[in-house]
Amino acid sequence: MTANTLSLAPHQVQPSAEVLAFRVSPAAHLAQRLSEGSSEAVSLKEVPFAQLVGLRAKDDDARSALEAVLGAALPTTVGARVALPAGGSVVWLSPDEFLVIAPDAAPGEELLFSRLETALGSLSGQVLDLSANRTILELSGEFARDVLEKTIQLDLHPSVFPVGYTVQTLLENTGIILSRTEENTWQVLPRASFTVHIAGWLLDGMREYAN
Repeated sequence: MTANTLSLAPHQVQPSAEVLAFRVSPAAHLAQRLSEGSSEAVSLKEVPFAQLVGLRAKDDDARSALEAVLGAALPTTVGARVALPAGGSVVWLSPDEFLVIAPDAAPGEELLFSRLETALGSLSGQVLDLSANRTILELSGEFARDVLEKTIQLDLHPSVFPVGYTVQTLLENTGIILSRTEENTWQVLPRASFTVHIAGWLLDGMREYAN
């Protein structure tokens, strides 16, 4: 397998602040509903515009090239999440498949996707810009796990699902990526087109904990 990307230019940079002001995230129109449905017990918000980059590394050379840009080793075990020095993390999805979750780039800054693409070159792997493919819904609070357990058929107890653990699973028959980023904080990554559906289910599960 050779490098396969969705790049439109060899060195993509983040547009100017004036252009970025026109961006609309998948849950932007839900901001009021998310706020009204949140409480001290459990809250839900969107973390918009994260840089999401899908990676495939088919051999050691490809891994090394990608790791040099990330500044950290790619995870090697099921569910592992590795923090990146520049912020964000890279998560394990399969033995040779990973997802980078990084903060939004500053205006005029070269995109992480572009730097990874350049580093991989023609090595045996893949770099895909998935930033528009998903959004991040962050569920936090004392009862965050209780809300998730109403609809996710996984054991979410800390002894099985510790901080840093990440899996692909189903939430109400809809595929998501679920990550426990802190003791009482979870990130749910639905595909953009399912954001309203997933947010609605989470908000419904939060009702009993409303102020």
